[in-house]
Amino acid sequence: MKNEFSRRSFLKGSAAVAAIGAMGVPVLADEEPMLIAPAPAGDVSDGSAAAATESGELSYPYNPRACQPVFVDAACGGLLGLSYGGVNVFKGIPYADHERFEEPVPVTWEGYREANRYTEICPQNFTAVNGQEVQNLCNYIVPGEKTCLSLNVWTPSVDPEAKLPVIFWIHGGGYTSGSSAEHRIYEGYNLAKYGNVVFVSVNHRLNCLGFLDLSEYGEQYKHSGNLSFVDLVCALQWVKDNIAAFGGDPDCVTIEGQSGGGGKVATLMGMPAADGLFHRAVAQSGGSFGGGRTPEAAKEQTEALREYLGLEKDGFVEALKAMTWDELNAACNAVRFSANPVADGEYYLGSCEHSAGKIPLMRTNVFSEFFSNAGSLYYGPVWASKEAYFENYFPALSDDEVKKKYADKYKEDADAIMEEFLKAYPEKKAVDGLFVTGRNNDWVTAYTEAGGTAYQAVIAYNQPLLGGITPIHTGGDIFLFFRNTLSVADYWVIGDEENAEKVSMTMADALCAFAATGDPSTESLPWAPFSVENGETMVFDYESFVSGYHDKKLQELLAPYTFSFF
Repeated sequence: MKNEFSRRSFLKGSAAVAAIGAMGVPVLADEEPMLIAPAPAGDVSDGSAAAATESGELSYPYNPRACQPVFVDAACGGLLGLSYGGVNVFKGIPYADHERFEEPVPVTWEGYREANRYTEICPQNFTAVNGQEVQNLCNYIVPGEKTCLSLNVWTPSVDPEAKLPVIFWIHGGGYTSGSSAEHRIYEGYNLAKYGNVVFVSVNHRLNCLGFLDLSEYGEQYKHSGNLSFVDLVCALQWVKDNIAAFGGDPDCVTIEGQSGGGGKVATLMGMPAADGLFHRAVAQSGGSFGGGRTPEAAKEQTEALREYLGLEKDGFVEALKAMTWDELNAACNAVRFSANPVADGEYYLGSCEHSAGKIPLMRTNVFSEFFSNAGSLYYGPVWASKEAYFENYFPALSDDEVKKKYADKYKEDADAIMEEFLKAYPEKKAVDGLFVTGRNNDWVTAYTEAGGTAYQAVIAYNQPLLGGITPIHTGGDIFLFFRNTLSVADYWVIGDEENAEKVSMTMADALCAFAATGDPSTESLPWAPFSVENGETMVFDYESFVSGYHDKKLQELLAPYTFSFF
């Protein structure tokens, strides 16, 4: 199937394209790294446009520092992006078309399609998510079921011979919500420039649109219970076929995701259809060795929906297709539809053991996850009193009050937990231990025992806002890995910029080394793979270090008081 995209497109061979295309690609080999927050500055291209200006071939003065157009000729078709500050940016590239509940169909087009804005995203329960600006969300919730299969590319080069490592970012939000543009910290500009990598982020189908199992209703719906992942495989195939035009190496692709995105990474590792489309995997605060619905459970959910709607089997799918999104979503919510992959033993094998021995894994979490004191300070919106607000405001808590909170939370184990916490995290204060999350090594242990190579890390850097907050799920690590400290400087790191930058560079260096080689070790910070015997774990903090089972005793003591995140 070939789709012709005419909206905002430019025909190849036109005089305008020829003139602008002569400007070429920005080259910034001699420029010091520059981060954006958020508006960048441009730089020179390969000089052809400037030379044309000097010779009088162009009538308008060329400004080498300004944002410039950049063209690529990819297998899917031509694309027009923007180049500034040493990075070429392409947003909203469609990788496939689709009909509801049917598999994605790759798209191509003639001419040059403009790629300068994020597209619509998969419809979901949220109509807006930016409850507070301090959460650093883009508030980009414009649903478009037909136009949501898109991706974005940030790259320092569009030389097809550059062969740069590729990072393929999968957003969080469980399997029901989120988008590639949901958070400003998801943007790849700074990491692409700092780490000399190609950064790709992707949108795909979610919730019932990506997981309603209609396999009993026709061969075209065979994989409907896993459509969200069929979309991701399609997007990865797009990367394999097209990323060289953006300077990327199709044989050096790292899939990375956080929270629900981490779960998607783990699931893709158990899908033969994705073999050869990625070569390393990073799962942050999400994912496990195995999981998913059984085919029987998936079908039971579908039947519950059919019975709720009072429909016969004949015409059931057609009726679902005819519904508006709001009608379909309301019905699925009424029957408590659960969006999860279907472990059918064919498309999804049920665990990531399939990738052991082939795909190096980096698995990370933040040490306080859902227990961070941040939630108590900025999720509000109503507090009974000022005193209630300051219950979790660190500067307002005396040492005696901290000890009392330990006793209230950890009972007879309070003293032992405080002692073990300070041993495990020597740069922390005792108050941080009130918010530590239970953690186990089950996934990396199972993956290692299956023959895989795994690297484990805990992100422990506290942000200074609101008196100091412990690392929070969805945000406490992403901005550091992606060099987006300046993107959140107004709130998250102001007052502690030097430490934030130091931790961010350490984490980004490890991520980019892993993307390039499959080993996150750097010259300044070696990182041994996890072993069952020694439990090697990286702790990223003001001073990062690798330790063996650094918090094993702590986790044993915490077990009765907190759930284990991994």
